[in-house]
Formats: sequence, structure tokens, C-alpha cells
Amino acid sequence: MKPDDYVQELNRQLSYLVAFAREINELDMAGSLMQEFRGMQDAGWSTTITAYQVFSEMQALSTKGEPLTTAELRQVLCLYAQLAEAGGVYESLSNLMGVVQLKPYNLWPFQDMVRVRSEPRRVIGPNANAVFRRLAQTASTIGMSKLSALLEITFRDDIRNGMFHADYYYCIGRPAATATKWRSRKRGVLR
Repeated sequence: MKPDDYVQELNRQLSYLVAFAREINELDMAGSLMQEFRGMQDAGWSTTITAYQVFSEMQALSTKGEPLTTAELRQVLCLYAQLAEAGGVYESLSNLMGVVQLKPYNLWPFQDMVRVRSEPRRVIGPNANAVFRRLAQTASTIGMSKLSALLEITFRDDIRNGMFHADYYYCIGRPAATATKWRSRKRGVLR
């Protein structure tokens, strides 16, 4: 799917979801679209605002008009990985779909996916792959199969994992259509 087609269809499906949720319970729908409430505890902390800033930075790099430098390509990967982990954005989407399921607002909709280790002691939140899988399943459950299909292709765990684990290399100097391909040493070509 071409990026412009993807964005238009995602916008359409999210508009349907918001309209449907509004018909069911307008107050819960509005609450679902609020930024993370726990972020209001500290000025300036919000994954929703950060995600918007990251998206703007990615857009600026992608419309630069000349080939990206190696450092800029790495910056795009870092921004992509950061956007993939923007939990508050996905918590809002989960709560919005919860309105359709007649569920109350949930401050931590992915809490059941958190793992707790005793040695060494740490709490491990769900990764983006698990979150997107849950969102796609929920969209399917509420009858929004097109939204589910879009959510399934929104996040590329191979790109995210390659970046976070420094397990990639890239090839430059090919024809324009294939100028840059990210490759993972373990997973092959990332297209």
C-alpha cells in the first residue's frame, strides 16, 4: 500500500471509529481522546505531544528534497523507534475502542500485558509489537476489519528491533526506487 493511500484509509477508519464511539457515549469518547491523565502529573510529559513532535521531525527529514546523510538515516530510524513506543497514543486508541465495547475508561489499558521480574527486580511493559497486535485484535472484535488490517501493518517490529539492537546495515547507491534498503543481519531485507 502506498503511504498516501495508507494515511487516507487510516484517517477514514479512525473517523468511523470516533463517530461510532461518539454515538455510543460522547462523554467516554471525549475522555478517551484526552492525553494521558498520568502525564498531567508533570508539566511537559506527554507521549502524545512527543509523538506529534517526532512525526513532524520525520516529515521534515522526508521532505528535505535531497538524499539523506547516514546520520539523518539513523535519525529517521531512531524517530521511528520512538514513535513505535509512544504508549499514550495507543492507550487513547485502546480506550476509544473500549467505548464501542461499553467498557469504562482505563488509565492503563495494557496493564495486563506487563511482566514483573523478581530477579533482577524490574517491571517490563509490553513492547510495541504486542500493543499493536492487541489493538488489531480489538479492532477486529468490534467489527472494524479494515482498521484491524491497517493496524497490523502500521508497525514493523523488524525495523524497530533492528534499530534498538543495533542489528542493521543499509545499502546506498542503487537506482532511486531502491536507493536505501535497511537490512537486518538476522532477518534479511527490510522493505
